[in-house]
Formats: sequence, structure tokens, C-alpha cells
Amino acid sequence: MNNCELKIKIPNIDIQDLSKNEQLLAELLNSNHRQELQEYILDGLGNKDGGPQATLFKVKNFFYNQGERKGAFRLTFIVQRRYCCSDTESCQEDYLDFDFVIDNDILVAHTIYFDWSLNN
Repeated sequence: MNNCELKIKIPNIDIQDLSKNEQLLAELLNSNHRQELQEYILDGLGNKDGGPQATLFKVKNFFYNQGERKGAFRLTFIVQRRYCCSDTESCQEDYLDFDFVIDNDILVAHTIYFDWSLNN
């Protein structure tokens, strides 16, 4: 499994504000971050039927240890699929657990994706 690294600029934001309002971090994900996450997630899926796409990114369980300048958060998302031959859609919620450090005004986060779906 490959590791995914995100470098998110957090200018003018008090890290404690992120603890109070986790969605601030999700709002800092720019189009490049979202594209990188999309490619990383899709690369880890065992089943690519239905043209899957990762959407609706949300941050949960944000934690930061001020003394160690380290923390963690969960990024939830929906894997949407559209099966054109049967005109049906499906979606499945999944997540990535990130560990991060703060380096000046950059949040450097790492995760490893595991596809929980059964492929038998």
C-alpha cells in the first residue's frame, strides 16, 4: 500500500480554531488536493466498476497536541458509482485516517488507504 501525503497551507488560522470547527480544514483542501485524493483513493479500490469517484470530503475527529505539534483527523468521503448499462447508482461512505505535523504554516498529513469492500 502506498502512503499519501498532503501539504495544506493553514495561514492566519489558529490551530485551536480547527479543533472547534473541523470543516475549516476541509475548506482548505484546494482542487489539487482533491484531485490527488481522488486519484489515490481510486488507485486503492479493488473494484473500478461504475466509474467510481470520491466526493463530499468532510473532516471529523480532529485532534492536535500543542506540545508535540502533532495531531490526527479523519477525512470521510463518498465513493459514488454510476452503472450506465443498468442506469443505477450506488454510493458508499469511507474514510482516511491522517496523522499530521505542523511545520510553520503548513500542515503535513500522511495516510494509508485500505479498501474495506469484499472482492470475492
